[in-house]
Amino acid sequence: MCGRTESRSWPFCTARGAGRSNLGTAYAALGRRADAERLFREAIELRPNHARAHFNLAALVVKDGRAEEALGELRRALESDPDFAEAHDALGRLLLLRGERQAAAFHLRAAARLNPSLGKPGESGDSQ
Repeated sequence: MCGRTESRSWPFCTARGAGRSNLGTAYAALGRRADAERLFREAIELRPNHARAHFNLAALVVKDGRAEEALGELRRALESDPDFAEAHDALGRLLLLRGERQAAAFHLRAAARLNPSLGKPGESGDSQ
């Protein structure tokens, strides 16, 4: 019912996309990475502009060493929600690791502007 030919703005499709993303998050926490990835991808298929699903998929694939794919997912998350502070933060950190300092600085500044607690010890999951 929420396939490629149906309107993705239909409320049922939107709810199903969010549900799959939430279930994917639970599976990821349980270490069921393949199931989590499948659910994040299904959520995106149902609702391509689901910023959180793109962000969650990026967080999952970067842990598998798939940085290029993570970069793409983070960029898609920000296309869907330009004010998504955590996506700016994650993209900035990933770009910094790649040596892309100017682009990284842009995203890290955006993250700090949108959510000043990001980057502070204990606020974004950092241990420092």
